[in-house]
Amino acid sequence: MHPLFQHYTQRAAVLYKHYDAADVPIYYGISTDHEERQTSHRSFGEWMQFSARCEVEEFDTWHLAEAAERAAIREDVPIFNRRWAPGCPRERKFNYLVKVGRADLLNAALVRDMNGRPSDDVLIQLGRQDIVEDLLAWGERG
Repeated sequence: MHPLFQHYTQRAAVLYKHYDAADVPIYYGISTDHEERQTSHRSFGEWMQFSARCEVEEFDTWHLAEAAERAAIREDVPIFNRRWAPGCPRERKFNYLVKVGRADLLNAALVRDMNGRPSDDVLIQLGRQDIVEDLLAWGERG
């Protein structure tokens, strides 16, 4: 391990857990600078608009925070986490956005096939032909 990285991972870190208004876990992460990381999420995190509250747990080292993050993600399966979460992240995200009435946020990244090409087949494979029809109708209106 590079000495600079080793020094970084020995710093104290936090595990933060974001929940939506219905207390559904939406995103978990770790950071050595929680405020800076939250600022970044507000600018770039597509899930941040759903966050109603955030719990923060402090750890003595990055390694301890990372182990706790991994265990928490595997157990709670937050909607927008991909790393360490079991199941299909696209399906989780898709079902959540439909459930909260935000199908308008379904984007090309969500409906891509295994080769990265846009594909309505992904939605059909998820058993959501109704959404394909709604998106097509919405596209014709927009």
